[in-house]
Amino acid sequence: AAQKLVQTDKVFAIISVTSDMYGAEPYLLKAGIPVVGTGFDGPEWVVQSNSNMVDVEGPSNPATVYTTTALEMKALGVTKCGSVGYIESPSASQSAIAAIKSCESQGIPDGFNDNVSFGSTDMAPVALAMKSHGVDGVIMATVPNTGFALAAALRQQGVKLKAFILETGYGGDLLSSSAAVAAAQGFQFSSTGQPVEMNTPATQTLVKNLAAVGETRTPTFAEQTSYVAMAGLVRGLKDAGPNASQSSFLAAMRKVTDFDADGLFSPEKINFGSYAPTQSCSWLVTLTGTKFVPLPNIPFCGTKVG
Repeated sequence: AAQKLVQTDKVFAIISVTSDMYGAEPYLLKAGIPVVGTGFDGPEWVVQSNSNMVDVEGPSNPATVYTTTALEMKALGVTKCGSVGYIESPSASQSAIAAIKSCESQGIPDGFNDNVSFGSTDMAPVALAMKSHGVDGVIMATVPNTGFALAAALRQQGVKLKAFILETGYGGDLLSSSAAVAAAQGFQFSSTGQPVEMNTPATQTLVKNLAAVGETRTPTFAEQTSYVAMAGLVRGLKDAGPNASQSSFLAAMRKVTDFDADGLFSPEKINFGSYAPTQSCSWLVTLTGTKFVPLPNIPFCGTKVG
């Protein structure tokens, strides 16, 4: 796919909203093609020698520990944290471990962390382990179906959760499934920047722009990610000036220190040149009925630990 874009379509840059970009990165780096997106698929986004990669959420190693998760858990009354990632995904497994370390850094006792294979739905063993460890708050570095399976298994074990956070799943695609809505009642979901339910000037612009191309539902993870990535691309083109080349575009991007995705990341400011950001912010909503309800006082902005 990457070869087609470069050799046939002669693209200037690529917006990445895929869990498989790591497979194309060596080719795109050699070809000098800018790649703009969010680094949820793998560690290639935080390798400085991959000079063509620009993570609009800030290039940060998923293993880096921030107090952000602990702030979320404390706000929801959690007393012991649990997390799950994927065996096959370094970014997911490292993110799940970092979540536990975040909780520990803020005095929430050690809970339980595990990794499962892609597509796993037999989560009974994980649920039993979480019950035995007294976990009452879970964060999932997985896709929603794995999360739903674990939640069902925990319910069968009689576990009463105070928080169940999924990093993906927010959006109109979930709301269009009555089964998913029923399964996810009371769950918390991460939003890529401000959720539209906050009704800020930035989200009003997002809603207006999506409606102009026929999308009137709550934006999905992919739509949010591609939108903020496009905002990053536009910023780089403006800063590079007329007749920008791919190299001058990338040079301009590395000088950006105040990117906020047209206000969607506010109050956070992203520095594209920093590979060790000292702050990480998150926005959470709770599914209540058929609506996503933002948590009070979001975003949660944590600081780097150690």
